[in-house]
Amino acid sequence: MVKKNKIVYLGILGTILINCFGAGIVSAYEYACEFRDLTTCTGNWANIVVKISDTSNAHAEEWDQSNYNYGICCNWTTTSRTFSPPTTNITHILFNLSDTTNAHASVKYGTNPFNYPIIYAPMMCEALSGGCVDPYFMPVASISSLTGENAHLGNPSAYSYQICCIHPLEPEPPPECQAPNNICTIPQVCYNGESVVASGLSVGESCCSGTCCTPQDCVSQNYECGMQEDSCGYSLNCGDCSAFPPSFVCNDAIGQCLDTTTCILSQARWSTDFAWEGTDVFLEVYGSEGCSGELVDLTIRQNKVLTNPQVDDPGMGGIQPAPPTFDASGFANATWTAEWHAADPIIGNLPEYFFVAEHGSFEINSETPNLRVNSTTCEGILYCGDYTTQQACQNNVCWGIVEGNHETQEGYMCGQEQCNPPTVDSWYDCGCIWDNGACKFASTEFSCGEIPAQCGDEVRQAGEACDCIGTDCTAAQVNNVNCTDFNYQGGPISCLNCELQYDSCIGFECNNDGIVDFGNETCDGSGTGANFSNVTGIWDCTDFDEFTTGSLICDNCEIDTSACSRPSQNEQVEFGTCVKGQISIAGCDEVPVGFYVSTWEGTYMWGHTGYPDPWGEDDCEIAYGGSDGDCVQNPIDGLWYYSPDYNRQSSCEGIGQSVIECPAEIKLFFFDYYNLAITIILIGAIYICIVLRKKQ
Repeated sequence: MVKKNKIVYLGILGTILINCFGAGIVSAYEYACEFRDLTTCTGNWANIVVKISDTSNAHAEEWDQSNYNYGICCNWTTTSRTFSPPTTNITHILFNLSDTTNAHASVKYGTNPFNYPIIYAPMMCEALSGGCVDPYFMPVASISSLTGENAHLGNPSAYSYQICCIHPLEPEPPPECQAPNNICTIPQVCYNGESVVASGLSVGESCCSGTCCTPQDCVSQNYECGMQEDSCGYSLNCGDCSAFPPSFVCNDAIGQCLDTTTCILSQARWSTDFAWEGTDVFLEVYGSEGCSGELVDLTIRQNKVLTNPQVDDPGMGGIQPAPPTFDASGFANATWTAEWHAADPIIGNLPEYFFVAEHGSFEINSETPNLRVNSTTCEGILYCGDYTTQQACQNNVCWGIVEGNHETQEGYMCGQEQCNPPTVDSWYDCGCIWDNGACKFASTEFSCGEIPAQCGDEVRQAGEACDCIGTDCTAAQVNNVNCTDFNYQGGPISCLNCELQYDSCIGFECNNDGIVDFGNETCDGSGTGANFSNVTGIWDCTDFDEFTTGSLICDNCEIDTSACSRPSQNEQVEFGTCVKGQISIAGCDEVPVGFYVSTWEGTYMWGHTGYPDPWGEDDCEIAYGGSDGDCVQNPIDGLWYYSPDYNRQSSCEGIGQSVIECPAEIKLFFFDYYNLAITIILIGAIYICIVLRKKQ
């Protein structure tokens, strides 16, 4: 009985497996058709549309022929395989065949479509280039041509032209989650954007066109009362303070129930985020009603990374504000005359300040943004050229103003400290420099793009000794070297896996006796400790590729450069520095009145290696992974430099102007001598007229 039951169970299991494998992978479509091996077209998939000889470069035959092993099968039954009438059913044609079997194919809209259309109504199909799109989502095959006859067929990935179909009753598939959309995972929600379930995502994930964040409640946000917002920006009603003693009221600014009989500090901030040295700024502090009549101590500190000294540190000479008194509403403020002290270079060119508010054991720092203070010596300093001394130029205390004006003039942003992220195309390190008795603006441009060496593309790049196949190489592909350069008597040098090969050279032989036999061996010995002598010295990595370092390896008397290091995959290239010196200034009172006009002249200094002719342009493009036109020739030294997208030298050099509108000033009409003289004459004429009239 047990044995019989086992047989029954095995039979049931076998039936399940046969049905599962016969049905194939569950399709993403309710009304599905697929390119399949015909042995899998069973069960629901036993509906054959057309038979095809192979997965690529294939012929086809009608569904009722029996010569081929592949085809298109559907999990639903057709209502028609024929025209009725032809003009109304052309959308149901997949493609046309030249015969009933062993047939070429043509698309239905071709110049001369074949006479045997493949139809599986009501499915509608189109031949598309570049993939299937709405409303023809489902790829069933591909075809080698959209225009000519005698085309071949294949599976959907065989050719770039796909046969794309759809059943009229097929629900629209879910959208794909495309970059830059985010994928939200439960319990995250999509904030400030649409959230949809996209194809290819796991259960509990959704595609978000906004920001993914996790909603939080009042408790997790440490709110006790009031209308607040969580980290996603959703409103939270955190109630009132009825659960607290009667003396507690809600401080909406921090969402806390505070005892009105106790002084609790809730907020501190500057009244502004920028001030000139010597001007007054306000320090504002908020507390509970219990702070009424109480003093609050305020201590101003300069924001620094490595140290955090107080402004009144003896070495800085700062003055702290007197402690203010809270009013009945719990508000206190104090005045501080802004001071300028040298900025922390890590923070920036302008010093930043915050303050600490203290009452008893309660202490809070002022909120960001911090206060930035500029020196009064910056009045009239708009560009680097406005500095008149070398010390002022090098200290560059007015960079907060100067930088913005130069950025507007140049049309880019300064100040990124490194290539991060590596995908950033370029960034600028800017500043003022003292050069030939004048202060000039300098901007050094860096590239952050990848410069990878790609072996096999037949273009020798940094990190490759050569890039070609065998001895069929151009001079540039083997770095302009030949067999005689490596001790041999002659013959063509060869290349394998971007490494130079010498066995094709005349005289090549190897005895591994530790002595280099000039004319027959490039090296002698094994590994990195072998003899790498040559007629002029000793080989190293830079002799084979000037952009590599590391150690050579000797293998069968042939030099192997695989241990030479390659350039970084995130190579940082310094294009060069553009220096612009001011050659003339027209002040606000000069023509054109009301405008500050700076005339400057640019000079460009390249920041990387240049390459001489006759191979300069090719060597430059190879070295920096560029393409035709990415390198330019310096007319001064004749060398070729890497400058993709545009010629940085010609863009920098020459004479240009920068114009800034001056602050509005109302000028009275009688300020000059001519107007004053005319005014006196008019007054005199009026006086004479009055006297004459009295005599009459």
